[in-house]
Amino acid sequence: MAIEKPQIWNTYSALFDTSVKKGSSYVKFMRTNYNMAGPLEVNGVRYADKSDRREEQKEFYKEYQYIVNEWIEEIFPADHPNGFMAEMFSTIIRSKAFSDTVNEDTSYAIFSVIFVFIYFIIHLRSLFLAFIGISIILFSFSVTVCITEGILRITYFSSLHSLAIFIVLGIAADDIFVFIDAWR
Repeated sequence: MAIEKPQIWNTYSALFDTSVKKGSSYVKFMRTNYNMAGPLEVNGVRYADKSDRREEQKEFYKEYQYIVNEWIEEIFPADHPNGFMAEMFSTIIRSKAFSDTVNEDTSYAIFSVIFVFIYFIIHLRSLFLAFIGISIILFSFSVTVCITEGILRITYFSSLHSLAIFIVLGIAADDIFVFIDAWR
């Protein structure tokens, strides 16, 4: 359906891709906005305003967006026969996707620790020294937490911080190799 009225075109032209011209009905992609407002009424209970039981309302918004996102993914799968693709974008969905990705990537840290432990055993030719080396590396995290949260009172911790194990593991393993080689 072609958009003929200039007022409507000026209002909604930003929702379409650049190939859409006035009077054209072909689009490669388009965007749509769905705004949510408050206060909510949930299960017959109406909140007074947005600050009334704020955490409860935020949790409802999150759950609602997760449900809508699952619904969109179910109706418009990635392998849709017509090549049609629909995605939901919101800060909550983006944060969940980022957190899921980081948590999945963090599982590689376990593999890394095991790999370094095995390499320690091979290089150091001692199960005891390998165990002590890995223990020192892993205990450095608890010392860091005590310093940052206990002494400095920095309590912010995101899932991205858990990826620091790769950096610490690499630097500490290198230091242990240098110490052992200098000792021998």
